Amino acid sequence: MRKIWLYILCLIIWIVVVACGYCMIQWHIIQDKTYSYLETYGYTDEDIEQVDLKHSFLNKFLWYNEWRILVEFKKEPHIYYWFTYRNHEILKTWISSEPMPDKDKIIEYNNMFENGELKYNSKTYKPEEISPEVVLWDGEENILVTEEKNMNTDNVINLKIWDKTFDVTLEENSATKALVEKLHEWDVIVNAREYWWFEKVGNLGFDLPRADKQIATEPGDLVLYQWNQVSLFYDSNSWSYTKLWKVQMIPKDGLKEILWDWDVTFVFSLLK
Repeated sequence: MRKIWLYILCLIIWIVVVACGYCMIQWHIIQDKTYSYLETYGYTDEDIEQVDLKHSFLNKFLWYNEWRILVEFKKEPHIYYWFTYRNHEILKTWISSEPMPDKDKIIEYNNMFENGELKYNSKTYKPEEISPEVVLWDGEENILVTEEKNMNTDNVINLKIWDKTFDVTLEENSATKALVEKLHEWDVIVNAREYWWFEKVGNLGFDLPRADKQIATEPGDLVLYQWNQVSLFYDSNSWSYTKLWKVQMIPKDGLKEILWDWDVTFVFSLLK
């Protein structure tokens, strides 16, 4: 009997040692990746007040984010930028403070981060206003630029995410035709939430006709699921959906950056 308890005790000690070793190794790897990620936006150690990593094995078993990364900048010491580590990448997830900022402030702080305005010894740089018409992603400079519209508007509508508006090209099916009829009455607003770290899912508030088929989605695809649910993918998946449209002119990484928040609002409207 004592041997059994001894074996159990040794097993527990072994599990604890392995778990601690795993966390220590991952902690150093993720910390280095976080600093490297921040460097891509021009930030150095002089700009950063702290990088604090938090880990939860429970989150791992529940399929939530295993790692939470808090970054605080010297220039805005009471604004907390939250990141996570997933699929060997650092991803921005949330911005918080005390008191909690409203949506407009969150967007402002996010833009400050992306535009390099949190550098401690640098002058504040405010880029020129960009037109909300057609948005492109410049992968080399990580900035948003605009381009004049030059496409067939018969099958194109607007999708607005935060303060950015994109053109989406509709599929030819009964679901998109019914949706356009709705858009002639009013703009459609969908409050979407994160689902399995590859899509944002929300309720349309009304049903659309289905024409489901097994498809492999790509980043930028928006599909209909169960008559009244829409999903915007920023990664890939394979399931039976009715495809509605494809977001134009923005690659996977750019879409991930825009969909950084856990909750996001989509506004669908006719082409303006």
